[in-house]
Amino acid sequence: MSFATWFAFFIATVVICVSPGPGALSSMSAGMKYGFARGMWNLAGLQAGIAINVFVIWLGLGAVFLAVGAAQAVADLAKHRLRRIGEIGVGELQAGIAG
Repeated sequence: MSFATWFAFFIATVVICVSPGPGALSSMSAGMKYGFARGMWNLAGLQAGIAINVFVIWLGLGAVFLAVGAAQAVADLAKHRLRRIGEIGVGELQAGIAG
């Protein structure tokens, strides 16, 4: 690995490590906008999501989804639907900003 590649990797690693993630930004935003108590509910939701994700991984459902074609098709459909919902939400947000 050349020094230039290593240095670029090092700088990217430092920037990623010191910048807040989406969960931190969401918690800070909710806390500043709605107060401490509502911000804590946001934090509780984020932690519940992490706990569910860890539990699903612990059960090994990822291997089941990969092994079963029908489950993969359902996961692909859900991913497509969620992406479409996100696109609609972004479109409405952009329309609200422009309007």
